[in-house]
Amino acid sequence: MKTSQILAAAALSLFAVAGAQAETYEGVHTAASTKSREEVHAEAMRTASAPDQNVTRGSRVNSKVISNMQHPMDVDVQAQQGSSPVAK
Repeated sequence: MKTSQILAAAALSLFAVAGAQAETYEGVHTAASTKSREEVHAEAMRTASAPDQNVTRGSRVNSKVISNMQHPMDVDVQAQQGSSPVAK
């Protein structure tokens, strides 16, 4: 046999050994909930109908974006009045 064939056989046997290991099956886990199905359903309905359902606590920030550019409408009004834009 050639050396390459021996190396290929060794590599395949290593893959076979590595693939032979399996995880153990622990069965189906039981749910550990203190709420009844009705309580869970009622909570889900309240949450789904809440106006801020996708907002987490603390994610709202009182921020205001300040632009140093003129609004296009302001430029149009100034052009109609014949005045030049004034830098603020």
